[in-house]
Amino acid sequence: FEDLEDLLGRATVPAAKEKKEEEELEDDPRDLFLRYIKNRSTDEPAILSQIKNDLMRLDPSFSEKKYGYKHFKDFLDSFRGDLFTSIKMDDKAGHHLVFFKSYSELTSDINEAQVRDFIEKDMRFIKDRNLRKALYKEIVNLFHADGETTINQMIDDLWSLFDKKVPKATLKRFLRTMAEGRMFKFASVKYTGNIYNMPQVLKADLPSMEKLDDTYVQRLIDLTLKKYPGVPQESVTKMMGLS
Repeated sequence: FEDLEDLLGRATVPAAKEKKEEEELEDDPRDLFLRYIKNRSTDEPAILSQIKNDLMRLDPSFSEKKYGYKHFKDFLDSFRGDLFTSIKMDDKAGHHLVFFKSYSELTSDINEAQVRDFIEKDMRFIKDRNLRKALYKEIVNLFHADGETTINQMIDDLWSLFDKKVPKATLKRFLRTMAEGRMFKFASVKYTGNIYNMPQVLKADLPSMEKLDDTYVQRLIDLTLKKYPGVPQESVTKMMGLS
């Protein structure tokens, strides 16, 4: 693996950004708002008091408190200038109106560099298929040896097994992508705590290495399209070197 740094990306991950990786990337309130705006049946301004309920229909777990806001209006206001232009009082109707930007306006300025950075730096996509297959094999061996293990322990084990040539941040993102039943799952269904320290067990009906790899690749495609919904899938697969 002489060219691993070129294949995996040389950029280091700042501590704050790596901490953010501990939250699912799809749990992004901006992405939820983009879905809301995309699904709106009109370009007319939205009634502020109805927006939270509409967001909860898209994601029942939504709460502004999850993102550190005491009031929904304060949470919404954090997107002023980004997703909407203004909030105005409709004196005649007696409620506030939110003037959202159009979905096409919000997605038209996405450039290839942004998407490529997300794939290579945020998701830390491993381009080398042979390396991915070697990782799957060693992960299975780790579970067979220990029965249960944690993501953090696997990061350390794999880092040593591959002679410290695969960055730990890359291993962390790779393992996170294969968690939640894709390759392994929580040993206890009553999960509380840090996902990286929680004991994991190998999936009982483990598919072939080929199918595991399909799962990994498709997961990254799905997350990229969710992050940048205006980008064609063909463009994403091309950036990943798949077409």
